[in-house]
Amino acid sequence: MTKAVCSAWIATFLCLALHGQAQSQQQQPSIGDRVRLQLSDGSRVTGRLIAIDRSRLLVRRSRADTIRITSETVGTYSIATGVDRRRGVRRGALWGGLAGATLVAAAVHSDVTSKDLVFPVTILAVPAGLAMTGIGAVVGAFWAPIRWTPPRAMRR
Repeated sequence: MTKAVCSAWIATFLCLALHGQAQSQQQQPSIGDRVRLQLSDGSRVTGRLIAIDRSRLLVRRSRADTIRITSETVGTYSIATGVDRRRGVRRGALWGGLAGATLVAAAVHSDVTSKDLVFPVTILAVPAGLAMTGIGAVVGAFWAPIRWTPPRAMRR
């Protein structure tokens, strides 16, 4: 293939990719989506969208709690796009690492200040402290936050 043909293919794929991003950014909420609504009075409502028409939305916050919201009171909305596991792993590893560092610091302090030291506790605390980082990462992966689209104004 010539350079011109390769350049044309690359330009075509880039245009398609950018077009797909532009369409996903203009996405309106549809029935069944998990939505987060910022209302004009400053309150926020999060739940699953059950029904939508021009004048109102029906949002289920829990099994027993369904609310009706008029479209005029909705300032902005966000749609859940999944779970952000990477962010959860990072948070968990950070908190686990902090807990592990605290454990190691306490063990070192205990070894330094102890007069009748039989066995240095630091030898056991360092591997345990390092393991707490991994344990925190695993826990963070399971308790990962929800990923939301950027807030957008509601079309009326």
